[in-house]
Amino acid sequence: MTGQNNGLTERALERRLKRHLLKEIQTFYVSCPPGFEFILEKEILALGTPGSPEPGKGGMTLTGDLSWMYRLNLSVPVAGRVLLRIGTFTCKSYPELFDKIQRLPWELFLGRNPVASFRVSAGESRLHHTGNIAKTTGDAIREYYRQWPEQIVSLREEAPLQVVIRFLDDICTVSLDTTGDHLHRRGYKPFSVEAPLRETLAAGLLEWAGADRFPVILDPFCGSGTFLFEALRMRSGPFPGEDRVWAFQSAPFFQEPAFRKLKPSRSENPAGLLAVGSDLSVTALEAARKNAAKAGVKSELQLSVQSAAAISNLWPEPGLIISNPPYGKRIGSVTGSEAVLGQFFHQVYTGFPGWTWCLIVPEETRFPWKNLKELRFSNGGLAVKAVLGVVPR
Repeated sequence: MTGQNNGLTERALERRLKRHLLKEIQTFYVSCPPGFEFILEKEILALGTPGSPEPGKGGMTLTGDLSWMYRLNLSVPVAGRVLLRIGTFTCKSYPELFDKIQRLPWELFLGRNPVASFRVSAGESRLHHTGNIAKTTGDAIREYYRQWPEQIVSLREEAPLQVVIRFLDDICTVSLDTTGDHLHRRGYKPFSVEAPLRETLAAGLLEWAGADRFPVILDPFCGSGTFLFEALRMRSGPFPGEDRVWAFQSAPFFQEPAFRKLKPSRSENPAGLLAVGSDLSVTALEAARKNAAKAGVKSELQLSVQSAAAISNLWPEPGLIISNPPYGKRIGSVTGSEAVLGQFFHQVYTGFPGWTWCLIVPEETRFPWKNLKELRFSNGGLAVKAVLGVVPR
């Protein structure tokens, strides 16, 4: 425990932040959908050269100054969450956990009169009861703050700041969630439909399919428009209607000027992307239109009620067909889904020469064509794969 005799004033905290956090190199962990780690690494490296990048299953660890916290949250489309490391240590008992937790500089991460919650996971460790781990951590944090009797510690089930504790092989990793709501919640899409696709998955698949090189993005099973919105977002940045709160805005180290400086703004679409969607569901298309209005991109989308089996090629240059069609357990019957896909592919392979297509299908689905690429992942708890191919000219 660090001794103090003048209380934890605003000025005292500012001095400590400048001395021990703001100018120091930090360690971050960025999560992503499993299977998309190579996309995550590509997106992070495109922002610059972070220190010590270490890709792993479901995410990536890297080091950098605190400005990376803003960059990673704001500008990595496939990322799910950004954690700021507080400490890592070996721990085999609750007294040891209590002792090591209260040695961490909590005021730098939780600030004055802290209000925080906990998220705990544990596997293959002596300490495995998540409730007891959370209680011991909370008790240790309260003990730490007793050096400043005027400070009130409030630990709740829900709070703006969340401490993340992970045990694996008796190694305890303590982090601060700087994100808050999962990053697939962009803030531009309040209206949704049955079996929606997460925006992070859509962004990763668009990147994988090379969507930035096509003049037309066509989604014939568009639902509420996730692929179309993310394609537009990829080209021109965040939408005017995006509105979300970040956990780091409640942290004591948050710096509004640095955040505003790094926050990307929407630019014009120099490539003149056409984002075209259709669906048989009037309800889904109404949701897409409302989302477009909220996002401020109503004029950039072309939406129509139409069967995927009736799509026509109206464009002189080949584009990208990308979609999350209904299948088996997700929506409808297996037999009905296969029939719809068969009619759809007949239309594509007879009318869209040179076009690239990318579809999400059940993992066991097989196609008769050669030279297809596959990317396996989980969508809504179902084992699926994205399949990428090109229609012969």
